Amino acid sequence: DNFFDVAIFNNVLYSLESSTVEHCLKEVFRVLCIGGEVRISEPHKNANASKVLREIKRELIKNRHFEEVQIHYQKVREINELSLAQMLNKWSIEDMEAILLKVGFSEITFKLDKTYARQSFLICAKK
Repeated sequence: DNFFDVAIFNNVLYSLESSTVEHCLKEVFRVLCIGGEVRISEPHKNANASKVLREIKRELIKNRHFEEVQIHYQKVREINELSLAQMLNKWSIEDMEAILLKVGFSEITFKLDKTYARQSFLICAKK
């Protein structure tokens, strides 16, 4: 209880069953120090993983790195499009804000709705 200053969730919550997300965030709240912060980055409700992957490919080509990682890029693309895509699209930033406040966080300290090629959000909340 009340031990950690920060908890960071980068593309974690969407992989959980929807029914366990509140319990998970209650546990995060419990272990954070007073004034501690949770930072969450997740795909937003209307996310399209293909758009993110196209942006990554564009950057790799622009920086002349695509050829050296092309095989790995293809594997990541297949995993995202065939497996992970079914888990996405759970929350808007407003949905996540409501969940964080419901489980006890006192304030939202930062939120940005259009990260990762405009397909994800970033939200931070203080205990």
